Formats: sequence, C-alpha cells, structure tokens
Amino acid sequence: VLPDGLALPWGPGGDVSRALSAEGEQAIRRLAASLVREHWRPTLALISPYRRARQTGALMLADLPEVAMEVLDALVPDTMPDDLMNELAVWAEPHAHLLLVTHQPLAGEFVNWITNQSVAIPPGTMVELEWGLPLAAGDARVVGVRRAPPAGAPE
Repeated sequence: VLPDGLALPWGPGGDVSRALSAEGEQAIRRLAASLVREHWRPTLALISPYRRARQTGALMLADLPEVAMEVLDALVPDTMPDDLMNELAVWAEPHAHLLLVTHQPLAGEFVNWITNQSVAIPPGTMVELEWGLPLAAGDARVVGVRRAPPAGAPE
C-alpha cells in the first residue's frame, strides 16, 4: 500500500488533478530504484484515478514495463476500508503481489483496519502487507515499511 508522493497544493482542477511536486517525484524515483535493486516485482499495480497517484504508479513501474497497471476507482481518498477490501477480493486471488497506489486518509485507514495496528504512513511511504484469502479485517500483518532513501544517499 503506497499513498501517492508529496503533491502540489490544490489548484483550479481540485484534488483530482493535483500533480506530484518535484520533491515528491524525486522521492518516488528513489524509492522505486531502491526496490528494483532489491528485485521487488509486483505482479499487478492497482492505481487510483487521481493524477498524482497515476504519476506515482508510473514512476514506481518505470523500470518494470512487464507489470500491468490498472486504474481502480475504489482507491480514491474517501473510500471506506471495507469497500476497498471488497473490491480487492476480485484482484487478490490471481495476483500474489499487488501494488496499491492510493491516498490519505484511505491508505492509513485501510492498513489500520486490515491489520488492527496503527501504522503511520507519510506520503510516498510504502507499507508491505501479507494476508491470506479470503480477505478479512484484522487478518493482515505488516511485513515492512519502506521509505525513499535520502537524496544523495549512496546506492
């Protein structure tokens, strides 16, 4: 579960059209590069239709052209965690390793709901979860929290 990277303030197009800031783009690039170096490979990326989430997903998958990216309307910020879980049930079975690119507050609410843990998730921070099928509240566990390496950090 990855909330989009740091975004620009609201503009005339509202929340849906907000873009990633330059800082947000760079942080997502660093996170993606560090994960690819570790052979991270999702089998499918499910992305919110909001502009900054689509940008985040594209940056995360830039070096992984074999990974399909699908827009999932249930990943918008005001979705309830149980509604997202119901939508994910359609995708979870055939895909063992999903990347979900969403927003706050949904990212935090979903992770807290599905794990029964309170996990802080700043922009551009990926929380790795493990769960069995069928999906159920409280059945997942956090297996990692990944942040972008600092700018200028050695590779």
